[in-house]
Amino acid sequence: MSGQMCTLLNLNTKIVISLLKLKLIIMKILKLKNFLLIVVTLILLGSCQNTPQPQPKEIIFKADRESAMGWVYIIIYKDSTFKYVLATMRSDAQQSFSGNVAIHNDSLYFHYTSNHPESGNTAIIFNKKILAFLDSDMPERFAIRLNKLDK
Repeated sequence: MSGQMCTLLNLNTKIVISLLKLKLIIMKILKLKNFLLIVVTLILLGSCQNTPQPQPKEIIFKADRESAMGWVYIIIYKDSTFKYVLATMRSDAQQSFSGNVAIHNDSLYFHYTSNHPESGNTAIIFNKKILAFLDSDMPERFAIRLNKLDK
């Protein structure tokens, strides 16, 4: 019987050693799983940065007119910048001019940052309905759609 006991003891020892090895392997897998979970979480949190979106400028003046090939419009923003756009039927042929505008009573003085349209630099508001450029070879008139200049 002692031979059978030794064999049984050796077998139980081998089973216990195998179970301990299996437990170590499972613990390593769980540690690796936890490590991967932490890495993935950090990557996701790092990629979800809350970057502030630029706020749109407040528009205080809009005027436009129809042209032979589309529309021409002027937008003045609260920070005294403006955009003068020659929009055509073809979207790739649009021209845009920008700069700063000085407003004195009913007169607007446009200071372009680079080139400028043929309409000129000085405009006057008539009857709160019409914006007219005065210093060009072809005077242009725009219908005023929004006017918060006096506010």
